[in-house]
Amino acid sequence: MRALRCVLITTFLSWCALSGHAVAKSSSAYSYATDNLANIAAVIGLDKIAPEAAAVSDTVLFFDLGGKPARADVRRGLVRHIGYRVFPDAERSLATLPVFDFLERFALEQELPIEQPNVIERDKVRFTGIKASELPSLFSRQLPFTVSTEEFKDYRLCWTASDGRKMEVVVPISYNLLNGSELPENERRLIADLSSPAVLSHPDLPVERTVGKENLEATPKLNCYVLRGSRFFTEYINSDRYYQNNTDSLAAAFRVLDNEAYPAESISNMLSGLDIPNDIEVQLKMIAYPMEKKIFTIPLRQMVAYFLSQGCEIYTGLTGIDNQKADYVMIGRNDRRGYCHSLKISVPISAINEKKGRATAKITPYIPLPKILNMFAE
Repeated sequence: MRALRCVLITTFLSWCALSGHAVAKSSSAYSYATDNLANIAAVIGLDKIAPEAAAVSDTVLFFDLGGKPARADVRRGLVRHIGYRVFPDAERSLATLPVFDFLERFALEQELPIEQPNVIERDKVRFTGIKASELPSLFSRQLPFTVSTEEFKDYRLCWTASDGRKMEVVVPISYNLLNGSELPENERRLIADLSSPAVLSHPDLPVERTVGKENLEATPKLNCYVLRGSRFFTEYINSDRYYQNNTDSLAAAFRVLDNEAYPAESISNMLSGLDIPNDIEVQLKMIAYPMEKKIFTIPLRQMVAYFLSQGCEIYTGLTGIDNQKADYVMIGRNDRRGYCHSLKISVPISAINEKKGRATAKITPYIPLPKILNMFAE
């Protein structure tokens, strides 16, 4: 262990002298999902460990660090995870929980001479019957374990040893903590990701499914049916989707509602899914840290695709409508990572028929879900 730390410290100091930055800005062949991952990679020498894999868009690298098995996950050309191996591959393939990446990265970070992000939140990670330094040993032991969550608050992981002894780790469900990043970086990367057309071809986008009448409820409006979704703490902000009888086609009985006679429902469908092709643009305003106004314009479908690709469920709530425009609250909620994006968005009614036009929106990103829960509980 001491030898590994000495090697890593030497590597780190040499890298700092060459780069002159606290955050890696080297000529690495890899790109990284967070600044913290870039720092980790620079210290362990990922370029030297697996230089040939940098040209591969999607791969998992397995290697050894100081006698412990480690891994790095590359997805769509970005290194998205580096850490000691803790969890069995079979479990990882069944449940892609962010807490798996966090604990594997956490175990490695303890041994690296780098400034660790989220110090206050990291102190809230609780270990019972096991130390952070012992996490890598769990991979070879292949002990049975369980993962549970307390609503919006914690991941609770529990391993059972052969002698019945319990080992437990409790991790707060916090985007910053799980992602290994801070708000300024999150906002910077959010703007870049929202502005990238590549998100429209993201492999994690949900596949639109055919809906039968047995899944729908009739509404008081003629030929307007609703597929009930979830509620965002109130009945009026929901993930409902709207359909109408598709009399023009024998292929499907119902299709997504897209009709100016139903403006509130049609625009709600545009905001919550990708099954209505359009060229609507959104002028998006964000007050970024520290109180810096950012205004940029992106395609509506690109924004929706980004939320969906990140595992967010999209909720909408109509707040006002007239002959010119419809106003909504729009929420992108990610329970697994403990945050939501909140938007106030106005869409011109003419965009329903014309499939173009300019919407305006203001986004407040990465609101911790516990804060929302507490607000509605009061």
